[in-house]
Amino acid sequence: MGNYLRNLDKRREGAKLRMQRKRAAIAASDWRTKFEYRNNAAANSANYRERRRIQEIEERRATSAMKKQARKREEEDLRRKHSPTAKPQPIPNAKFPPPPAKPPHRY
Repeated sequence: MGNYLRNLDKRREGAKLRMQRKRAAIAASDWRTKFEYRNNAAANSANYRERRRIQEIEERRATSAMKKQARKREEEDLRRKHSPTAKPQPIPNAKFPPPPAKPPHRY
């Protein structure tokens, strides 16, 4: 799915650039207008690409951090579950709660 979305973004960006070039060609009646339009189109597309790149980096960073936290939590749970001092955890059952703990017996 990632490649499909990446290709879709590239195609959208290409179409956008083509339209910008087309508008620039239509609107550029003299050299000054042509120059301004071309510069604006180039600057806008560069800014767009840069913003997209930064956004993708941030998304990747966030997802990798979440994955890392999940892995760490999983490792801790496994370590806790398989440690030699671990007590067997009761299976939670809503219908039949565990009986109350008895106080220690004293003589």
